[in-house]
Amino acid sequence: RWEGGWGFQIRQEHYGSDTLLDGSSEVSNAFGREKSIDTTWLEGIYTFRREVRLSLKLPYVDQSRTVVRDGVAVRESGTGVGDLIVGVPLKRYENKPASTGNIAFTPSIRLPTGSTDDDFPVGDGSTDFGVSFSASFEQADLYQYYDLFYWANTGGERGIHEGDELGLDINIGWHPYHDN
Repeated sequence: RWEGGWGFQIRQEHYGSDTLLDGSSEVSNAFGREKSIDTTWLEGIYTFRREVRLSLKLPYVDQSRTVVRDGVAVRESGTGVGDLIVGVPLKRYENKPASTGNIAFTPSIRLPTGSTDDDFPVGDGSTDFGVSFSASFEQADLYQYYDLFYWANTGGERGIHEGDELGLDINIGWHPYHDN
């Protein structure tokens, strides 16, 4: 994890819904519209110095949705490698006898490596820019992570523009066993 250190992990995400909303109200879904997205992330990190890292995140996406065209329900799908995210986490650490923590600023770029060929494309063909401000804290039995992020998404191929994103991730973990 420190200077010259590296690592990787594989992470799985699933999202699915068949709920149709008009604003915040659920409405009838007579055509059976739905959306399902499974993403497997290959994530890697290299540490130049304790405070400076390089992160790579490459998704493999398998997704489908039902949309309505000309009054007919149509199933669309897309599968393949998505858009590569490259980030440079810049961290400041605070280590105490019973805990550790850090704050980070992470500029990122999302490169158009995903295909836009499918009827439900896994990439949008745009180069996007992101920034993240995060803080994490860890004790022997508790882990906390807070991340406020923003993506400025540019226009992609085939008229795809996903709009900018602002979000907050909160992760809280419990270590049921700790031996060191």
